Amino acid sequence: MQETEIEFKNLLTKDEFENIERALFKDVEAVSQTNYYVDTDRFDLRSNYLMLRIRKREDMNMLTLKVPMDEHVTEEFHNPLNEDIHIGDIVNKDMLSRPMFLIIRSHLINRTLRVVDKLTTLRKEIDYNGGTLVLDYSTYLGHEDYEIEFEVDDVSKETVFNELLDTFNITKKDTPVKVERFYNALESN
Repeated sequence: MQETEIEFKNLLTKDEFENIERALFKDVEAVSQTNYYVDTDRFDLRSNYLMLRIRKREDMNMLTLKVPMDEHVTEEFHNPLNEDIHIGDIVNKDMLSRPMFLIIRSHLINRTLRVVDKLTTLRKEIDYNGGTLVLDYSTYLGHEDYEIEFEVDDVSKETVFNELLDTFNITKKDTPVKVERFYNALESN
């Protein structure tokens, strides 16, 4: 399965997170999901701007390869997995869909892929002005952060996201994607 993801995001302080949660998400149940990030021992995927993760949500494991296309736009390739996942596990080529395998090989990456570590998120989602508004609290490698995301089908809807930030008096911040924050924490440990 393949899809294009368009999203805008902003890191929040704990107070900003709680204000938005009270105003927009107070009756929404949080769902727990864990991202197990996959790379080689030399972080070849990261250095080629690729992200491979296994997301465990309830009883489902989904392997996803993300390929950046443009600012705020990512091409995603998904493959469901039946295997249980642990840190240190090897991800072999049989677990990858053919497009995933071909993209990774096109970057001349042929080292062993292994689960590096994990990031766990408590996520709340609502429909919001033509998109999906997501509130995330994530913990990983002794770190925690708060984030708001707006997932849409058209880049022009960024104005809706900016208006939301203005409504809650939130300064727009340069916000690296979760996997980049994860890798930054991994390097600092």
